[in-house]
Amino acid sequence: MPRPATEDDRDPLIRSRTFALLAGYWSFGQFWGFWVILVLEFQRHHSLTDSRLGLLYSLLSVAAIATMLAGAPRLQRLSLRTACLSPR
Repeated sequence: MPRPATEDDRDPLIRSRTFALLAGYWSFGQFWGFWVILVLEFQRHHSLTDSRLGLLYSLLSVAAIATMLAGAPRLQRLSLRTACLSPR
């Protein structure tokens, strides 16, 4: 009967991957927590209702999609060095 793996028997790569995953979750949570506070303050400061804010988000999404559809094909002609501003 095989014995259960102890902490010393486990692959140290698992611990490093777990730490990276937890750090990613933490930073993602910090970003969205900060974003929620900013949106609520913006909404309060400008006296926006939830539906008005939703309409503004929808307009922003439509503008972003239109920009990506119109802008991305034009950017493909540029070399990556020009588009990414990489150092020479």
